[in-house]
Amino acid sequence: MPEINSLFAFSLIALGMVLTPGPNMIYTLFHVLFARGVLLD
Repeated sequence: MPEINSLFAFSLIALGMVLTPGPNMIYTLFHVLFARGVLLD
């Protein structure tokens, strides 16, 4: 079943992409929001 194999590979890559830049993306998002004063109101 190539569909299941490709789906498994895609989910594995997606999971890796989510876990690897996760904290950095969250830090960047909060930094941008604080810089714009959105969370300071």
